[in-house]
Amino acid sequence: MCGLVGYVNYTKDISNYKHIIENMNKCLTKRGPDEDGYFLDKHINLGHKRLIVIDPENGKQPMQATYNDNTYTIVYNRSNL
Repeated sequence: MCGLVGYVNYTKDISNYKHIIENMNKCLTKRGPDEDGYFLDKHINLGHKRLIVIDPENGKQPMQATYNDNTYTIVYNRSNL
């Protein structure tokens, strides 16, 4: 399983707090030693530690998609169930 971290603060701009999400992500190195991914925005920071088991080329995270002029960002763990 990969590692996922994140936090939300609607009262202040946390987009410059990458060091916090990086430190959180470092704690999960054993969960996903192969790759790091980050998403930093005004009120939300997400981090992902990847264990590359499935889809090495297209599984990079955070993943983003645009639909009806809105951009959506996710971090998740995919399993082969």
